Amino acid sequence: MFERNLAQNTLQAYRRDIECFIRDMADRKVTRPGKVDRKIVAEYLNSLAGLPLAPSSLARKTSALRLYFRFLASGKEIAKDPTDGIELPRQTHHLPKVLTLEEILEVLNVVDKNSKGGLRDTALIEVMYGTGMRVSEVVGFRLEDLRVSEQVVLVFGKGSKERVVPLGDIALKALNEYLKKERPLLDRRGKGAGRVFLNLRDGSPITRMGIWKVLRKYAVLAGIEHKVHPHVLRHSFATHLVENGADLRAVQEMLGHADIATTKIYSHLSGETLRQVHRDSHPRA
Repeated sequence: MFERNLAQNTLQAYRRDIECFIRDMADRKVTRPGKVDRKIVAEYLNSLAGLPLAPSSLARKTSALRLYFRFLASGKEIAKDPTDGIELPRQTHHLPKVLTLEEILEVLNVVDKNSKGGLRDTALIEVMYGTGMRVSEVVGFRLEDLRVSEQVVLVFGKGSKERVVPLGDIALKALNEYLKKERPLLDRRGKGAGRVFLNLRDGSPITRMGIWKVLRKYAVLAGIEHKVHPHVLRHSFATHLVENGADLRAVQEMLGHADIATTKIYSHLSGETLRQVHRDSHPRA
């Protein structure tokens, strides 16, 4: 928390990983961290490798153990770090799933703005695609974070890092319509706690799962076959910016990535885009 400024969700995941390791050690009658050696750690990680875990999950669990024992060793709680020299498993990097602009428009077109929640759902989708905010950031989006005159949103991301993200005309129009016409009705019981997006049932702040359900509902209605989840809109936001010539550094700033290496995955371009760039730029094309 203090040394690496990790996000709360990451801290909770690391805690679960360490608790799982401790339970496994208890089954092996290993009662103290000082009794754990490199062989025991290797056996534990090998047992995890045999489970149906994603490479990213296995890498996180390994990282959690390394941080845990490094901390104990630095505090002289143990004589030697048993994870020293153990490498993180190599991860395969898959290109993120994205929606085309046409698919996003199809999703928006199936939203009935005259039905309860229609204005909210339109604003939700427009804001997520228009800003690339993480689902946790959308859940925490407060009324005071919106700067209408400047057309920007103040976003509090991972590790409590603050960034400013522009809000386009279309997204701002949808958001203003929802805030003026529908949100006051949803918040009539005063349960909104100053959050922008509220539940239709009782007016409390919308949850991560609530946002998942909204997107899944309209994706099905729009006839989109592949899975549509909140991060798909974030991926689409970044990919469309890069495909249309946005600088990677600017995209990194808007996404809130600490390392530009994370943003570089969005530099993949479609074959047609590459061919067009070649036609437009090469003197012999």
